[in-house]
Amino acid sequence: MRVSSKFFLSSLLVSCLAACGGSDSSGGPSPVLSAKVTPYLGEWSAACEGRTVERISVTQDPAGGDRALMSTRTDYYANPGCTGAIIATKSVNVPGMQVEITGSTNGGVVFSEGAAAVPSAYDAVSATMPAHRITVTGTAVTYALVHNQWMWHIDFGGDSGTLVVDQYIIPAQPPESRAFMINGGKLYIMSPAGSVHTVDRVYTR
Repeated sequence: MRVSSKFFLSSLLVSCLAACGGSDSSGGPSPVLSAKVTPYLGEWSAACEGRTVERISVTQDPAGGDRALMSTRTDYYANPGCTGAIIATKSVNVPGMQVEITGSTNGGVVFSEGAAAVPSAYDAVSATMPAHRITVTGTAVTYALVHNQWMWHIDFGGDSGTLVVDQYIIPAQPPESRAFMINGGKLYIMSPAGSVHTVDRVYTR
């Protein structure tokens, strides 16, 4: 069995909503949001990896501005190739990571290891994760003490399965710098690497 205790923090994501008007239930005006963040809103999915698909959902941050909330989850499928029923889901117990666009720029982007940097336009982002806990739910999930550590076991049938370590409450993380870009209908999440940015994850709608 494979032990998987790492949560997809490479999956920090991006920003908010378009301008809106009207009033909220308390009678105050709704926050005016920047059009910069509009393209990032919605649900995005990474490519299948074995039996898992990582998904992110980007929604408006009620605080307004160039900010959004990003929630992440990983769905586990019954069969390789991400087919059959979803039998387990790994998620966090908070509304989402706060992501703020801090500027737009042009720079080099390395799309794959060993490739040359490609001049590209992207958004610089500051991402902040509050204190949170990772949980796993689903029809194939059990919670048990393994080697003196509580874990979730996802049973794929037979002797096949995976373990996810319960890390309990994970402390809030300081802001991290990332960059985000939509190109060809794909969302690229990138990390700074010297004078360029390297692609961490790629998502499609």
